[in-house]
Amino acid sequence: MINIQRIFRYLILILVYGSLYMLCEVIWKGGFDRLHWSMFVLAAGGGILVGQLNNHFSYEMDFLLQCLIGGVAISIGEGIIGHIFNVNYSCWDYRTLPLSFWDSQINFFFSLIWSFLLCPIAIFIDDILDYYAFKSDERPCYKLFGKVLFHMPLRK
Repeated sequence: MINIQRIFRYLILILVYGSLYMLCEVIWKGGFDRLHWSMFVLAAGGGILVGQLNNHFSYEMDFLLQCLIGGVAISIGEGIIGHIFNVNYSCWDYRTLPLSFWDSQINFFFSLIWSFLLCPIAIFIDDILDYYAFKSDERPCYKLFGKVLFHMPLRK
């Protein structure tokens, strides 16, 4: 049987992750001229993947480790999407940046951004939707080096 709530949740996540990333790209690049639909797909897929990883980890897992695992997953996705849709480097171009690899489809510094800037945002969005909108039983908690950094505020 089809779970409509689950489909609705994923449609919301796809739109939120893809749109937020495209907005970041527009701001970063100063316009719409270098946007490509594959970036929306990469962001939506990466955000959902990070959310799924987050759902499989316990809140006991260190938040930095969660972000690092998510960032590695997104970087691998960037390499795969890049080899399919960015062969002429029209979407992104890391060829002139140091520490670029996999035919310059991945850059170490951007992987750090995915890990420690965008992954936390994706994790928070996923947890906010699960806890507040879809009424998950477990209240999100984030630990850093074994200490509680933040508890999601209680639902009303």
